[in-house]
Amino acid sequence: MRQRGLVRGVSEWRGNHESSGGLQRRHVLFIEQSSRSIFSTNDSGGWQPSRLQVGAILGSWLRGNVYTRRDGVRVHGYVYDAGSIGGAGMNRFDQVVLRPY
Repeated sequence: MRQRGLVRGVSEWRGNHESSGGLQRRHVLFIEQSSRSIFSTNDSGGWQPSRLQVGAILGSWLRGNVYTRRDGVRVHGYVYDAGSIGGAGMNRFDQVVLRPY
């Protein structure tokens, strides 16, 4: 996250993982300032390089939460602005699967 400028949208999840001995892991989704695309990163063994999740959208906000899907998979789900310049006409949903570390 240090290499990228941020816009307003940030969603962070901090949780314990059973096999980690109670150590906390953080997962962050954010909108990069220059591209206005959504990226993600986590602090598994130190902050990892950010990965593109949704590109070419001119996003301005996102909101997320962690939940377990019906198939038992834990995800960081999020709703985001896909280019309405802050309005409500281009809202979209996506999710990132949270993997144990």
